[in-house]
Amino acid sequence: MRLNGEIIEKKSALGGDAPKRWRTALLLCIFLGGFGAHRFYAGKVKSGILMLAFSPLAGVVLNSAFIGLTTAMPALSLPEWARYIAGAMALLIMLVYFFHQVFVPFAFALPILWHIWWIVDIVRICAGKFTDKRGLPLKKS
Repeated sequence: MRLNGEIIEKKSALGGDAPKRWRTALLLCIFLGGFGAHRFYAGKVKSGILMLAFSPLAGVVLNSAFIGLTTAMPALSLPEWARYIAGAMALLIMLVYFFHQVFVPFAFALPILWHIWWIVDIVRICAGKFTDKRGLPLKKS
C-alpha cells in the first residue's frame, strides 16, 4: 500500500508477515527456480505449483510413481482398503501424467516457455519488479 509516496507494509490479522528479502528470492530462483521455489517463498503458491507442474522433472516423477505403484501392488500384503487407495492413487497419477503429456497441445514448447519464465523471473527480481503475494516489492537489505 502506498501512502504519500511511501510503501507501507500491510499487516495481517495475526500481526503481519515479515517482508521477503530479494537476495533469498534471487538465490532460490537461480538454483531452484525451475521448480518455482522463489514463487513459493514470495507466497505465490498457485504460480509456484504451475511452474512445478510444467517442469521437465514432473513428467519423470509422475511416470516413475505410476510404474512404482502399479508394479509394487501385487507384491504388497496390504488390507483391501489400502489396495483401493493405492490403486486410486496410481490411476490419479496416470491421469495427471496423461494430461501432462497428451492434452497440452504445445507440449514441445513447454520446456522453452518454462525456461523463458524462469529467466524473466530472475531479471524481474534483479530489477526490483518482483513482488510478494501482497503486491509489495521484495526488501533490499
